[in-house]
Amino acid sequence: MLCGDVLLVCYLKTPKRLKGGTEYLEERIRSLGIRIKCSRLRRLVQVILPAAGKGETLGALIDFWQISPSQTLCIGDGANDISMLDGRYGFIPATLSNAEDDVKDVVKKCGGYIASKARGRGVLEVLHVHGLI
Repeated sequence: MLCGDVLLVCYLKTPKRLKGGTEYLEERIRSLGIRIKCSRLRRLVQVILPAAGKGETLGALIDFWQISPSQTLCIGDGANDISMLDGRYGFIPATLSNAEDDVKDVVKKCGGYIASKARGRGVLEVLHVHGLI
């Protein structure tokens, strides 16, 4: 399976509730014996199947295309990108100056690059640093 389905999306009113809300939701659903993952992006929390996620999907694609993880640059800025940035698949991680703090921490821990610029300019910076443009 290349990716799973999104089962549920929740909107949390205040950003400070996101981390706790995500963990609470995941615990409650797992207590019912349902295997899931929770992934958050800004104020949204999505409940997804264990095989779903950007890291899992990209891993399946590069296996199919026979590309080495060490030749795969991943750029992300939200918590829903962490599965492709945390090193578990061996991708080259990078993020942008406007990324969520959790994402910056993960990229830094994995020795990845944190751009000094945000959004599109940050992506261009990452591509330049890696010699791709």
